[in-house]
Amino acid sequence: MVRNTDGLKRSARSRSEDAMQRATAAILLMQSEEAGINFRSVATRAKVSTAWLYGTKSLRDKIMKIRT
Repeated sequence: MVRNTDGLKRSARSRSEDAMQRATAAILLMQSEEAGINFRSVATRAKVSTAWLYGTKSLRDKIMKIRT
């Protein structure tokens, strides 16, 4: 039996893109507010998990660079 997983893949991609947009927006907002930026504060503001932030290389690198 062949299963159609296109809808599932599309939904996962959409959720991931939405989380990426929220995290990026949270970082930009926190920078404009001159708030302390770390993984936990970004995760809380963007409503994503810290594990997801650590697992997303582009965001992890951006947060690490801002922290230094």
